[in-house]
Amino acid sequence: SVQLVSQLLSSSVADKFGRKRFIMVSTVLCAVGQLSFGTYNYLLSRPELEERMKDLSIVSLFCLLLLKFAWGLGLYNVHWYVPLEVLPSKIRTQAMALTSVINCTSNFFVVHYYHDMKASSMGIHGTFWLYGACCTVLALLLGLFVPESKGLSLAEVEDKMSRAIMD
Repeated sequence: SVQLVSQLLSSSVADKFGRKRFIMVSTVLCAVGQLSFGTYNYLLSRPELEERMKDLSIVSLFCLLLLKFAWGLGLYNVHWYVPLEVLPSKIRTQAMALTSVINCTSNFFVVHYYHDMKASSMGIHGTFWLYGACCTVLALLLGLFVPESKGLSLAEVEDKMSRAIMD
């Protein structure tokens, strides 16, 4: 239900505030949720803090709810609408196929290796710190390379991207 609410919110107001802003907010909040969850679990793994951290178990629930809300806010749909808006129409179909393959492959690796990473010396805290770091890098890349498309037609966005590539 948290994800559903965030997706409904995103779809209803993204055009008003701009998709790039929603993607950036979503990515940063995902990073915060994952880094916070990792930190909570790191502190929980420390014997001297274990009892105190168990009293704060609501923190882990809040972190996961934040992550689920943030993911639904923008990252859930990013592989669908970024290529539609920023890539030239000549390669749009192939790019959509490629982003879908990348998305599915990434999801496979995250799910497949999660338990291995958690069981390794990384632990659950290191696993979520890695995920949070990936979101941080993604936020930087999105901020640098994805243009804002608010108020622009597809042709204007395509023209803007073509000029940026030529420069």
